[in-house]
Amino acid sequence: MTSRALVFIEDPGAANFLLPVLPALEARGIAVVLRAAGAAVDYIAQRLGPVPARPEADAETLLRTLKPDVVLVGTSENEDTLGLALVARARALGIPSVGAVDVLANADHRFRGRGAAPLAFAPDVILTADDATRAAFVALGHAPECVVACGHPHYDAVLERARVLDAEGRPGVRRRCLPAAGDRMVLAFVAEVSTGLNPAQYRKSSDYTLHGRGGRCLRTEIVLEELIDGVAALPVRPFMVLRLHPKNTRAEFADFLPAFDAVSDAGAPLDLVYAADVVAGMSSMLLFEAALLGRPTLAVLPREVERTWLPAGAEGVVAVATTREALRRQLAALLAGAEPGRRPDVARRAPAAQRAAEVIAALRPPVN
Repeated sequence: MTSRALVFIEDPGAANFLLPVLPALEARGIAVVLRAAGAAVDYIAQRLGPVPARPEADAETLLRTLKPDVVLVGTSENEDTLGLALVARARALGIPSVGAVDVLANADHRFRGRGAAPLAFAPDVILTADDATRAAFVALGHAPECVVACGHPHYDAVLERARVLDAEGRPGVRRRCLPAAGDRMVLAFVAEVSTGLNPAQYRKSSDYTLHGRGGRCLRTEIVLEELIDGVAALPVRPFMVLRLHPKNTRAEFADFLPAFDAVSDAGAPLDLVYAADVVAGMSSMLLFEAALLGRPTLAVLPREVERTWLPAGAEGVVAVATTREALRRQLAALLAGAEPGRRPDVARRAPAAQRAAEVIAALRPPVN
C-alpha cells in the first residue's frame, strides 16, 4: 500500500515553498494529492498545469474521501482558509499534519484563525525556512522538536535558474525579456498587496517614516509614490518596469501606470528581474530572489521594524531605505553601479526540499 499525502495550498508564497517538495515526497513512495484555492490556483497552473481547485464542501469530506496518511498545508492570508480546518480535523482523526512557513513576518497570526491563541490551529510539525522563524514558533509555545528549519525549498530552484541564466548571459536575457528598454538602465519594482495577516500593519501609522505625497494610506501606494518621485529626481530616468504580485491587478495600480514604461503580470518573474539593472520592492520573496540571481536590490520600507520582514540572508545583501533621503541616495548609487549586487550565502544543511520530505516521510504510518 502506498502512503498518501494531501497537500493544500492557497497562497503563492506557500506554493513556492511546497511545490519543490512534492517530487521529493513521491520519490519516497508517498503519493501526492494536491488541492488549491485562491490565488494559488492560477499560480500553480502556470508551473504545473491545471490543479484541482477545492470541490469538496469541507475538511471532513475531503479527509474522509481521500483518506490521507499525512496532511501538508501552507499558511494563508485568509483567516478562514481551509488549511486551518484541515489541520484541526486531521488532529481529531489522528492524521499527522505539517505546516510550512516561508517567512518570519506575522508568525503569531499564521495558525490562529480568527481567535486570539497563536497556535490554535498549529499542525503537529512546522517547517520553517530559517532559524529565526523556527525560534519564533518555539517562543510562541510549539514543541521545539516539532519545529524544523529545513531551509527554503524554492531557493534550490532559484539557484538552479541562476546557473541557466548566467549561461545565457544578461545581454541575451535582456533582449528576450525587455526589448523595448534599448540601452537604458532598467529599474524593476516588484509590487505587493497592501493587506495580509494582521492587516493594520499594511496601512499608514504614526511610525511610518515614508509618507508619499500625503494623500494615501496603503503601504504599497505610499512606497510607489516615494519611488516614482525619487526616480523623477534622478539626472537620467531609467526604463521603469512594474512587476505585479500574483494577487495584484492592473486596475488597483491605475493611477501609477503612466509612470512606468512596462507592466509585467505574466511570464517568468525570475528572468525579468535578472534582466533588470536594479530591482526595488518592499519585503516580497521576489526581491530576495533577485538578490539570489545576483542583481542589486533595494527594499523600500515605510517602517524601520519591517527590516525583520525580509527573508533570512537579506541583511547586508539587500540595500534598505526607510526614509525619503535614503531612498534617493540608494537609487542614485545603485543605478550608477556604485553598489554591485552580490548573491546571498544561502547555507543549506542539505537541499531544502529533500530535508522537508524527510521530515514529512517520518510522520506517515508504516507501509503495510
